[in-house]
Amino acid sequence: MSEQYNKTLIIRQYIEAEKHKSIDNNTLNIEKQEWLKWASDKADWLDPLINKPDNILDQ
Repeated sequence: MSEQYNKTLIIRQYIEAEKHKSIDNNTLNIEKQEWLKWASDKADWLDPLINKPDNILDQ
C-alpha cells in the first residue's frame, strides 16, 4: 500500500506541474482543465487512502 501511495504522490506532482506550466504559458483552456480533473480522478482511484471508484478502472 505504501508503494501505491507513493505512486499517487508522483502522479499528483506531475498533474500540478502540468497545471502550473499551463498557467505560466497561458494555455489553461477548458480541455486542459478537463484533463487535470480526469487525471486527478485517476490518482484518487489509485490512492489507497481515497480509493475513489472509477467506471473504467474498476472493470
